Amino acid sequence: MKVLFVCKSNVGRSQMAEAFFNKLSKKNIGSSAGISELFSGKKLENIAGKIIKCMKEEEINISEKFPKQLTKSIANNSDLVVWIAPEEKIPEYLLNKNIIFWNVKDAGGKTYKFHCFTKDKIKKLVKELVKKIG
Repeated sequence: MKVLFVCKSNVGRSQMAEAFFNKLSKKNIGSSAGISELFSGKKLENIAGKIIKCMKEEEINISEKFPKQLTKSIANNSDLVVWIAPEEKIPEYLLNKNIIFWNVKDAGGKTYKFHCFTKDKIKKLVKELVKKIG
């Protein structure tokens, strides 16, 4: 199964979810994207220091990752979409997809402690998802 994690800018929440999912799931593939193109194409190590540091505590290095803009093509290449962005921002082309909604607050501009809290919440949700889909 191909799982797509979507958040606002594909800098924090969806990148963390993708990394945890790919580490924990043995037979599924995770990817991620963002609904905003604000950081599209910029290397995470240049824009997401707190997130990278939190993930390194989990022995996961995401510093070489780049935020990606959500497109219809990316969405069509997934079996399940995990939406971590405001529900009113869902594009019409996703309305017929299998979607799960996660309520995880954006850590942008927040403290390192808040970023780690967000990471822990996402890790828990990903563990539950992996257990559910196998």
